[in-house]
Amino acid sequence: MIVRNVTLLCAILNCLNVLAAGANPTGQLVPVNVNIGGVRLDAPQQALSNGRDTFVPISALKLLGATWKVDRRDETVKAEWGAGQQHSVFAIVRPDGQSMLALDDLARAFGGLVVRPNVDGSKTSKVNGDVYLLAIVRSIVSTNTALDITTSFPVTANVWMIDDAPPRRGIVDLYGCYLPDGLVPASHANSRNKGFRIRAAQRNFSTTRVVAELGANKYLRVGQRTASPGVTTLSTTFHIRQPGTRVVINVPVAKIPQLPVQRAGALSWQASGADSGSHKPLVASTTQVPAEQAAQAPTSPNVQPATVPNGTSVNNVTSPQTPVNVGNVNAQEPEGAAPAVTAIQYNTISPTQATIVVSAGGTVYPVVHYLSGGSLEIVLRGLPLNLTVPGQNSIILPEAIISRIESIQTPEIGTGGQMTSKADTRIKIESQRFLGFSLDRTATQVVINLRVPDNADGDLAGKLIVVDPGHGGADTGAQAGGYAEKNIVLLIARKLRDDLEQAGARVVMTRDRDETVALASRPALANQIHADFYISIHNDCCSVPNTASGTTTYFHMQDASSRALANSIQQAIAAVSGLPSRGARSDGMLYQHGLEVLRDSNMPAVLIEVAYINNERDRSYLINPEFQSNVAAAIVTGLRGYVQGMPQTADAANPNKKIQIAQGH
Repeated sequence: MIVRNVTLLCAILNCLNVLAAGANPTGQLVPVNVNIGGVRLDAPQQALSNGRDTFVPISALKLLGATWKVDRRDETVKAEWGAGQQHSVFAIVRPDGQSMLALDDLARAFGGLVVRPNVDGSKTSKVNGDVYLLAIVRSIVSTNTALDITTSFPVTANVWMIDDAPPRRGIVDLYGCYLPDGLVPASHANSRNKGFRIRAAQRNFSTTRVVAELGANKYLRVGQRTASPGVTTLSTTFHIRQPGTRVVINVPVAKIPQLPVQRAGALSWQASGADSGSHKPLVASTTQVPAEQAAQAPTSPNVQPATVPNGTSVNNVTSPQTPVNVGNVNAQEPEGAAPAVTAIQYNTISPTQATIVVSAGGTVYPVVHYLSGGSLEIVLRGLPLNLTVPGQNSIILPEAIISRIESIQTPEIGTGGQMTSKADTRIKIESQRFLGFSLDRTATQVVINLRVPDNADGDLAGKLIVVDPGHGGADTGAQAGGYAEKNIVLLIARKLRDDLEQAGARVVMTRDRDETVALASRPALANQIHADFYISIHNDCCSVPNTASGTTTYFHMQDASSRALANSIQQAIAAVSGLPSRGARSDGMLYQHGLEVLRDSNMPAVLIEVAYINNERDRSYLINPEFQSNVAAAIVTGLRGYVQGMPQTADAANPNKKIQIAQGH
């Protein structure tokens, strides 16, 4: 187990120093300015970025309305917010040796969105620039006395009036905020203000504007703030203005940040956070809404269907070489229509490569993850499904690298008329193997690039595989209950070797006995012999015994082939281990440059943390020979599934069977 600090419970040697050596210099850390909820982070410790990840001082939690406490080993931070009803534990990371938090971790916990704007419109993020953590608008509701705007965490706001010409308008500008497409202001069921016209729009990438058209004797002013689990609410109250009094421009709730003035036009950014998980940051571009347009934003959430050109067809597909459309990928969205997913197109590039192009007006932040058996799911948050060819939300591709594409929409409005969640489109890509994927974005489309991953050809028999039992010799690895990691992983690795050889694979061990092996020499051996795969076996460990359990499989950064391999192996182990599955994760979640044994491997490579040695239940599994055999056999199953593909599932074989996609994905 490779961990951040040496503890009494998890004794390791100085692996961190070795990991840091020889890191890729292209990820150099540089200072950046960070804005959270519309306020620039001002701390003695400078925020840092490597162009993809951003690290902030622990004091950044204050801008999120949280209190915190650092554990005595300086490994984690426990934060509380939402009137103390919500809490989370964040791992302390140490870029350049400083104790910091990953901004993406804060975004996931607080329901925010990390945005890295590029003022030059390029698709490559500027490292030395500004980084924004935006709050998400959850609801805008008018009551008898106030306009309540709920966001995922506190933001800076300014409330003012436009009173020089009818209609009179009250304006609420929310700085450091993002308005999801499809979120529509509403009136409370008992409100007398249902006749008010309330509109909302994204003024620029970091400012949301809410406009209320008021009667002759009313104006808006700042009210109170309230907090509940996961959200904060700003109330702007309606007040009666007596005849003859002058117009009041209210004082902002907090200091208005000096944001750069953005002209209307192209804007590019990279986004991650609540909707991105651990996936590769998506390069996105959109067009800003000018201030005057934002103040007159359309109120209708309905999408008008676009017309379909003559000749467009999605039935009876005979050749995967021809683009296959679900809807019309070239249709232009009518002016004034709300953004929605209007078309899905499949393109075969080669026998091993393909793309899926999703046309969706408006800003899109897709989440892509593996389902069981190698299928993929794409979730487009905040975008309803409105295909321009009604009913064509499922297509069969019998000769392609995938077998079917199906799209559904999650509910948006509950039975009581209240918004229950953002409208999401979910696209399921069924495949008989784990495919590598990457994402790209144009002004109106999301492109999912699919390919058969590296060395996923032929049979497992004949493949050359390096099996690496972690630690060894003087390096005991983690220890607990009288057992050492180095000995347990050697037993599992030997069983894995035997099973692989039984399957016809060729296996080379980095060590076959209790001996010290230099960390750098392990992937170097795999590179030298041109291995097809590198499999490293470890045991996990945490700072507090019996607080964590289960299996994790790591892959390097965003390497598509290694990610596919990690998911295939992780699913196979989870099916037989009897322990929780902690998922397949990027090693970028552990260290800035990842794990050296994965970073330096030239082939698909994974590091498997089989179970927690300092969890009594997990340890009882780890020392059980039957469990060791089951894990070894599962790794072989995962490797075989990656190389040879999976048997076709019942869902893929029966296109009429309804796909059930859980709301929790």
